[in-house]
Amino acid sequence: MDRFDQPVTSRDDPTIAMSVPCPGTGCDDQWMNEVPGPDVVAGVAELRAEGFEPIEEHTGALWVADVWPDDDKRSVPETRPYWLANETQTHDRVWLLRSPWPTLTVRAVFAVLWTWIERDHRPIDGLTVSAGVVEVLAWDETRARAWLQQLPPGQDDEQDGTD
Repeated sequence: MDRFDQPVTSRDDPTIAMSVPCPGTGCDDQWMNEVPGPDVVAGVAELRAEGFEPIEEHTGALWVADVWPDDDKRSVPETRPYWLANETQTHDRVWLLRSPWPTLTVRAVFAVLWTWIERDHRPIDGLTVSAGVVEVLAWDETRARAWLQQLPPGQDDEQDGTD
């Protein structure tokens, strides 16, 4: 079984729901508990049932939803006060994604994205990251799976934020 066959979600690990950066020093468990995960937003449960996952559970680069294939993304109106007040990348929406490649999980897609972008350890800026994300999302499934399978153990986990 592939190490990316099982997605990790906020329901499995409550700390994943908190991909929002701490607004300052001294953030503690109380602050973490005051910023609810996406499951409190109307419509998220229904989209999860259809196979979509909140982007915030996979990356802090929420802008990736803007370039994700249209057929594989959905959104619902954001209702969480912290996100409405502090997050500008999401356009007051909770974005949910599914993999553009049926045999890969969303977690695996992000492993492919980040390891491809960082593959040659060159300096990375916003344009490099944007271009890399767009490039990878245009790949076919065979190429994405081949890239993922050639990664050494540990490199993929480090890149997608899992242990």
